[in-house]
Amino acid sequence: MTTRTYRMAAGGVVAVALALTLAARSLRPNPQRSPTPIAAGLPRLVEVGADSCAPCKAMVGVLARLRRDYAGRLAVEHIDSWDRPEEARRLGVKTSPTILFYDARGRELRRMEGFVPGDRIVQVFRKLGVEL
Repeated sequence: MTTRTYRMAAGGVVAVALALTLAARSLRPNPQRSPTPIAAGLPRLVEVGADSCAPCKAMVGVLARLRRDYAGRLAVEHIDSWDRPEEARRLGVKTSPTILFYDARGRELRRMEGFVPGDRIVQVFRKLGVEL
Protein backbone atom coordinates (compact mmCIF):
# COMPACT_ATOMS: atom_id res chain seq x y z
CA MET A 1 0.00 0.00 0.00
CA THR A 2 1.12 3.51 -0.66
CA THR A 3 1.32 6.30 1.89
CA ARG A 4 -1.69 7.92 0.24
CA THR A 5 -3.76 4.74 0.67
CA TYR A 6 -2.85 4.59 4.37
CA ARG A 7 -3.84 8.23 4.84
CA MET A 8 -7.17 7.67 3.12
CA ALA A 9 -7.87 4.58 5.24
CA ALA A 10 -6.89 6.40 8.44
CA GLY A 11 -9.10 9.35 7.49
CA GLY A 12 -12.04 7.00 6.93
CA VAL A 13 -11.50 5.32 10.30
CA VAL A 14 -11.40 8.71 12.03
CA ALA A 15 -14.59 9.82 10.26
CA VAL A 16 -16.43 6.63 11.23
CA ALA A 17 -15.22 6.89 14.84
CA LEU A 18 -16.38 10.51 15.03
CA ALA A 19 -19.78 9.67 13.55
CA LEU A 20 -20.27 6.79 16.00
CA THR A 21 -19.22 8.96 18.93
CA LEU A 22 -21.65 11.71 17.98
CA ALA A 23 -24.49 9.26 17.37
CA ALA A 24 -23.93 7.40 20.63
CA ARG A 25 -23.70 10.33 22.99
CA SER A 26 -26.72 11.80 24.66
CA LEU A 27 -26.81 15.54 24.10
CA ARG A 28 -27.41 17.89 26.97
CA PRO A 29 -30.86 19.44 27.02
CA ASN A 30 -31.07 23.16 26.40
CA PRO A 31 -33.99 24.77 28.26
CA GLN A 32 -33.47 28.04 26.34
CA ARG A 33 -34.46 26.47 23.01
CA SER A 34 -38.03 25.33 22.68
CA PRO A 35 -40.22 24.97 19.59
CA THR A 36 -43.49 26.80 19.46
CA PRO A 37 -45.93 25.25 21.96
CA ILE A 38 -48.51 23.11 20.21
CA ALA A 39 -50.48 21.77 23.17
CA ALA A 40 -50.29 23.60 26.46
CA GLY A 41 -50.11 21.41 29.51
CA LEU A 42 -48.95 18.24 27.75
CA PRO A 43 -45.50 16.67 27.64
CA ARG A 44 -44.16 16.93 24.14
CA LEU A 45 -41.99 14.95 21.76
CA VAL A 46 -40.40 16.82 18.87
CA GLU A 47 -38.65 14.97 16.04
CA VAL A 48 -36.41 17.09 13.81
CA GLY A 49 -35.57 15.30 10.60
CA ALA A 50 -35.70 15.37 6.82
CA ASP A 51 -37.74 13.49 4.24
CA SER A 52 -34.55 12.35 2.48
CA CYS A 53 -33.10 10.67 5.59
CA ALA A 54 -33.72 6.90 5.99
CA PRO A 55 -33.88 6.90 9.84
CA CYS A 56 -36.21 9.91 9.66
CA LYS A 57 -38.52 8.01 7.30
CA ALA A 58 -38.55 5.13 9.79
CA MET A 59 -39.61 7.58 12.53
CA VAL A 60 -42.82 8.49 10.63
CA GLY A 61 -44.58 5.29 11.72
CA VAL A 62 -43.29 5.63 15.28
CA LEU A 63 -44.63 9.19 15.53
CA ALA A 64 -48.01 8.15 14.07
CA ARG A 65 -48.37 5.33 16.64
CA LEU A 66 -47.39 7.64 19.50
CA ARG A 67 -49.94 10.25 18.34
CA ARG A 68 -52.64 7.56 18.21
CA ASP A 69 -51.75 5.66 21.40
CA TYR A 70 -51.11 8.73 23.58
CA ALA A 71 -53.68 11.17 22.17
CA GLY A 72 -54.57 13.75 24.79
CA ARG A 73 -51.54 12.75 26.91
CA LEU A 74 -48.59 13.53 24.63
CA ALA A 75 -48.12 16.17 21.96
CA VAL A 76 -46.05 14.87 19.04
CA GLU A 77 -44.50 17.27 16.53
CA HIS A 78 -42.31 16.84 13.45
CA ILE A 79 -40.06 19.63 12.18
CA ASP A 80 -38.62 19.13 8.70
CA SER A 81 -35.08 20.46 8.84
CA TRP A 82 -35.07 21.10 5.07
CA ASP A 83 -38.30 23.11 5.09
CA ARG A 84 -37.55 24.89 8.38
CA PRO A 85 -33.74 25.09 8.69
CA GLU A 86 -33.91 28.18 10.91
CA GLU A 87 -36.01 26.23 13.43
CA ALA A 88 -33.56 23.31 13.42
CA ARG A 89 -30.66 25.74 13.91
CA ARG A 90 -32.47 27.56 16.73
CA LEU A 91 -32.99 24.22 18.47
CA GLY A 92 -29.31 23.36 18.07
CA VAL A 93 -30.01 20.30 15.94
CA LYS A 94 -27.02 19.05 13.97
CA THR A 95 -28.04 15.44 13.15
CA SER A 96 -31.19 13.97 11.65
CA PRO A 97 -33.25 12.71 13.24
CA THR A 98 -32.96 14.37 16.63
CA ILE A 99 -35.65 13.56 19.16
CA LEU A 100 -36.38 16.20 21.82
CA PHE A 101 -38.27 15.40 25.02
CA TYR A 102 -40.17 18.22 26.78
CA ASP A 103 -42.13 18.29 30.01
CA ALA A 104 -45.61 19.82 30.25
CA ARG A 105 -44.10 23.26 31.03
CA GLY A 106 -42.08 23.23 27.78
CA ARG A 107 -38.71 22.57 29.42
CA GLU A 108 -36.40 20.31 27.42
CA LEU A 109 -35.55 17.23 29.45
CA ARG A 110 -33.44 15.22 27.02
CA ARG A 111 -32.51 14.75 23.38
CA MET A 112 -31.47 11.71 21.43
CA GLU A 113 -30.04 11.32 17.95
CA GLY A 114 -30.91 8.66 15.41
CA PHE A 115 -33.85 6.29 15.12
CA VAL A 116 -35.59 5.67 18.47
CA PRO A 117 -38.32 2.99 18.74
CA GLY A 118 -41.65 4.02 20.26
CA ASP A 119 -41.31 1.79 23.34
CA ARG A 120 -37.90 3.34 24.05
CA ILE A 121 -39.43 6.83 23.82
CA VAL A 122 -42.08 5.89 26.39
CA GLN A 123 -39.35 4.39 28.65
CA VAL A 124 -37.31 7.59 28.44
CA PHE A 125 -40.31 9.73 29.40
CA ARG A 126 -41.00 7.43 32.39
CA LYS A 127 -37.35 7.49 33.44
CA LEU A 128 -37.54 11.31 33.35
CA GLY A 129 -40.55 11.17 35.68
CA VAL A 130 -43.18 11.88 33.02
CA GLU A 131 -46.06 9.39 33.03
CA LEU A 132 -47.98 9.24 29.79
